[in-house]
Amino acid sequence: MLAACGGGGSSSGTANSGGTAGIGGTPGTGGAEPDASATPDVSAGSAGEGVDADSDGAAPTDDAVDAVEEPVPCGAEKEICCNDTTCSDSALTCNDHVCLSCGAPIPSLSPGCVNVARGILPTALQTSPNNPLVNATDGTPCTAWGSGDFADIPDSGVEGTWWQLDLGSVMPIDSMTLWMAQTPPDIMVRLRIESSTDGTTWVPWRNPPDFTMLLHASDPWVTAFHDGQGQPIALRYLKITFLDSASFISIRELALFACPADGGT
Repeated sequence: MLAACGGGGSSSGTANSGGTAGIGGTPGTGGAEPDASATPDVSAGSAGEGVDADSDGAAPTDDAVDAVEEPVPCGAEKEICCNDTTCSDSALTCNDHVCLSCGAPIPSLSPGCVNVARGILPTALQTSPNNPLVNATDGTPCTAWGSGDFADIPDSGVEGTWWQLDLGSVMPIDSMTLWMAQTPPDIMVRLRIESSTDGTTWVPWRNPPDFTMLLHASDPWVTAFHDGQGQPIALRYLKITFLDSASFISIRELALFACPADGGT
């Protein structure tokens, strides 16, 4: 679990100038964090204040002193921002409380494969005006699409919150990278992932179709996208349905990788 940085860290980083703070947040979570570097009060008190004195009048020494809490590391890539504003490297950006390299390639499982989802406009059940759909496939984790609500939206008439991508033609997909924006930053998310070649018949990626994953705001989930025989899945459409999460639903980046060795781009 990421926590507030207890001071320290270099102040040479840059504050977030391009991202939107709180893109995956929940209401009322912005309270002040305790100072992790503070030393707890371990004074033994004095006689007459509920502490027994020795024969010479001195208070006894308590060897069982609570350990001082270590400061949480901050400022490096994929760590929380120091003082919630700065990173240790000027090449990093403090984005939604995390230090990120906005221009770095989205991680993939296999080198030499192409992110065929980049630049394609997705569709979704609903979208927050401040976090448009294009942000989820623009090739950077420093922007994000957001639904503006939790997974289960009352009166929506459907189960969960769906997000869908049309590649335009059928392609063999070797791996997938899903990078969430969320508060809390490390949470269990229940979801369903399906693929289709025609947009009508949908095939669950997993069996059973619904599963739960620990997802992180600071680091993407990179996984092979294979069928039961270990082969890349041929698809045109990808649909992700978010069924349960403690955070508003928000995606920093969704990438689908096709490899030349599999007949992909």
